[in-house]
Amino acid sequence: MDAEGAVKDISMTKLTRADLNTFLRQTPVAVVHLDAEWDGYRFAVAEQIAQIESQFAGVASFGYMDVDEEQEYAREIDLRNTPACAYFKHGRLIAVVIGIGQDIAKNIQVIQKGGLPDTSNWMSRL
Repeated sequence: MDAEGAVKDISMTKLTRADLNTFLRQTPVAVVHLDAEWDGYRFAVAEQIAQIESQFAGVASFGYMDVDEEQEYAREIDLRNTPACAYFKHGRLIAVVIGIGQDIAKNIQVIQKGGLPDTSNWMSRL
């Protein structure tokens, strides 16, 4: 993080509901970081993604969506809290995982093998 609290060197695409489907077609797996400006914990998830982006180049796309700006979409997927990651495979939402304790890299590897991400956090859902 820099002095203003912004996360550096993250190339995630900022998404709107309108451009989500195009984004999801870029790679077999997509992870959308769902956050809000007021949520200080969002930086922990963003930093985790920054650390693994290059590891999954061409396999997984990473984007983020401000749920305050996209409240309708947050309701559509029954988002219960932030920060969260929505995991998609071939454009289909397969899970929403809440919290900073999730292992995003492991979740992607599990998805690649045909499994489902760890949703053991009681607020997460399939």
